[in-house]
Amino acid sequence: MSRPTRDSAKTLHSSALINSKLYKTKYLGFGPTLANEKLFEIDGIKIGRQTLRNWLIGAQKQI
Repeated sequence: MSRPTRDSAKTLHSSALINSKLYKTKYLGFGPTLANEKLFEIDGIKIGRQTLRNWLIGAQKQI
């Protein structure tokens, strides 16, 4: 399987990822940097590291 290019990677514009099965089943417990890398490498999803970090912080506040 080839690694997606940055141009072809999907870009998300909402925090839906945090509540999705993808994050909860594959990356729960990962730090934001590692989760970001794996989301891009494995799933082809491109999110800024700080954006993902902010979403994770927001999700923690909701618990």
